[in-house]
Amino acid sequence: MEHKIVEEGAKKGFKIEIKSVPIAGGYGTTSAFGNVDLSQIDLLLVGPQVRHQIREWQQRAEKLGVPIAVVGFQAYGTEDAAEILKTIMDALKLEEK
Repeated sequence: MEHKIVEEGAKKGFKIEIKSVPIAGGYGTTSAFGNVDLSQIDLLLVGPQVRHQIREWQQRAEKLGVPIAVVGFQAYGTEDAAEILKTIMDALKLEEK
């Protein structure tokens, strides 16, 4: 899905880099979120399946001025890059170029 969002952003004049990390442990995985350097990102974009854990990350992100946005279930499930890009743009208060 990341490449679709990057392509959609490029169509609108934005250079987007996305790094996906497991945010919640489970199914034998460990969370990599604790190792993410939030000072190096512009936005923490959260999948809808882990939105209930946002409070855990909010304090850390807010200290660094990093906004958090949650992708909607519909956009995530259908991999709607245009809608996800809109979520990103709204969170960062960006307008189309």
